[in-house]
Amino acid sequence: MLLETPVKDTTVCMTQEALAAINDQGLRVGQCYDGTTAINAMLVSSSNDLSALLDAEAKEYGFSLDQYIFSRQWDMVIYDSSGFDFGDEQKISQGYAHDILMVAYEILVDYPSIADATTREAYPIADSAVQHTYARVADTSALRFAKTGYTALAGGNMMAIIEPAPGILIGIVVMRSGFLERFVDFEEIVSIIEYSYNLTH
Repeated sequence: MLLETPVKDTTVCMTQEALAAINDQGLRVGQCYDGTTAINAMLVSSSNDLSALLDAEAKEYGFSLDQYIFSRQWDMVIYDSSGFDFGDEQKISQGYAHDILMVAYEILVDYPSIADATTREAYPIADSAVQHTYARVADTSALRFAKTGYTALAGGNMMAIIEPAPGILIGIVVMRSGFLERFVDFEEIVSIIEYSYNLTH
């Protein structure tokens, strides 16, 4: 949704309200970033602060995530812009792996530089850099898009698009794994896929 709003082309400045979101990555009140930098850093580091800031900015332009989901006819419910459930079963965001992958695929096709940012170990923002939530992201050469997720109720999750052979894109979604186990699961899946393509090509 953000990529279809003016937010990506404007300057956004961190607020105290946004910094109140759970988890802290060293961003400070008053820091200003161009919108695309903020989006990239949010994806790379799973920043709840940036998520809250960008959500508030989109609302200033009259955009609603609920309305956007409805317009796309996705069977998806998002209770918090970060997707965090705060351990409350009444705030569990829900969506299908297929829809999540289609969102990532659209970004990969329409905004390749943003997809590329999600495959970096770190991303510069303001006077520092945020680290990718998947520490070994740079070790998978076939990786074209990567996004992690973790909440108390959802467990460890990871979504990725890989290109094991030129022009062949495969989506991977790991759900309800452990905090570190999600990465082990993902790497095992990638290893099997790459081995299969090496056998058949």
